[in-house]
Amino acid sequence: MSRGFPRVIRAGHGIKIGAVMKTWKKRFFVLNELSWAYYKSVEESEPIRSISLASVTKVGPSDLAFPGKDHMFQIETPARTFYIQGETKEDTEEWIKAFKQVITGCRSDSLSKASSNVDSGSKQLKLFNVSDATSKPDEYYVKDPSDDDDDDELLVNPT
Repeated sequence: MSRGFPRVIRAGHGIKIGAVMKTWKKRFFVLNELSWAYYKSVEESEPIRSISLASVTKVGPSDLAFPGKDHMFQIETPARTFYIQGETKEDTEEWIKAFKQVITGCRSDSLSKASSNVDSGSKQLKLFNVSDATSKPDEYYVKDPSDDDDDDELLVNPT
């Protein structure tokens, strides 16, 4: 971040479907180091909505097909999935790429902070990433190395 303001990573127009009315609206989107926001237009100073990147669980091509809408992508959070149509196929690919880079960097930074601050009284806890076939990427666990059983691993959200 530069001088207290998050750096803008990507900004541009797209079309999103509303959550309630299911109508398509052109919006101006801004992705920065900490959040993703959308505005009614580029002239607006207050976003309609701003979402912390810590709450984004998935970004990628849309799982749903929308008649007459090409180059769609989705942004998933626990509360809602946002469906966005990029201006072009390349635009959509660039949005997905930008989101993934920022989220990876954001979680990596949080993991560094978490691993340097993990302490439980007199016990040191280890933070580790599980990268086997049964786990999802970005799943982190805390384990007390003085315990021998495997039951006490806790899922940690590093954000």
